[in-house]
Amino acid sequence: MKRSPDVDAGPAAAPVADSVRVRAVIGKLCRSMVPAFVVLSAVFAVTAGGVTAASPARADAASITGSWAEDERTVQLRVHSAAMGQDIMVKVLRPADRSAPRPTLYLLNGGGGGQDSATWQKNTDVLRFLADKDVNVVQPVGGRWSYYTDWRAPDPKLGVYKWKTFLTEELPPVIDAEFATTGVNAIAGLSTSGTSVLQLPIAKPGLYQAVAAYSGCAQVSDPLGREFVKLAVESWGGGDTENMYGPPEDPMWAANDPYLHADQLRGIRLFLSTGTGVPGMYEE
Repeated sequence: MKRSPDVDAGPAAAPVADSVRVRAVIGKLCRSMVPAFVVLSAVFAVTAGGVTAASPARADAASITGSWAEDERTVQLRVHSAAMGQDIMVKVLRPADRSAPRPTLYLLNGGGGGQDSATWQKNTDVLRFLADKDVNVVQPVGGRWSYYTDWRAPDPKLGVYKWKTFLTEELPPVIDAEFATTGVNAIAGLSTSGTSVLQLPIAKPGLYQAVAAYSGCAQVSDPLGREFVKLAVESWGGGDTENMYGPPEDPMWAANDPYLHADQLRGIRLFLSTGTGVPGMYEE
């Protein structure tokens, strides 16, 4: 994410000052979310490729424990995650034309995991945009303040989080098998998950062919980046980032920093968008 010019990212900045700046910048970003998805047309162009073989099933793989139709095109799944030992709700919008296998677009909600106001439906016109598109749209619900990553330890407030494993190893084979997809995937995230969607392709090379990050923070291991993460996880979510990546000097912070591993995103079609905080056509 290109930082606002009024934010001093220098290492000498005091943690309290960093926290104040972080809150101001996040406020600006939230107000500047733009409900436009023309860029996803490029995603569909990428994901219109040929069929890829699905990963073989494992004994400890995820499984569907419940399924029901909400309407003609929307299916609600309950998927058991072996890694987290719990069921995850997953909403799937089927393609407009289901006469042939179609690619898949994964949409990750913001900090509240789809259970607060930082969702695609509340901040964008994505479902209207996708209404006539031939793509499976998959939205997991849950994982509030998790950053959709694998935490190093269970958190007393937030629980066991192994979302990276769920999103890269468990859920895609289930979706591919259940909906006869092409095996070609794209992923998009907003707010905190705008960071996650840059981490996940690095964790599982080849899984995603296109990525779109809206108002995410690509750099998480420097002092200011850690303050962004702490603000979300600790101030808003009530969790402890030491259960996530450990203390500030722990190498897990750098290992999960997309900025430091940007070379591993080479070959993926990327779209990164961040608002300036200046009121625009969608603000009143």
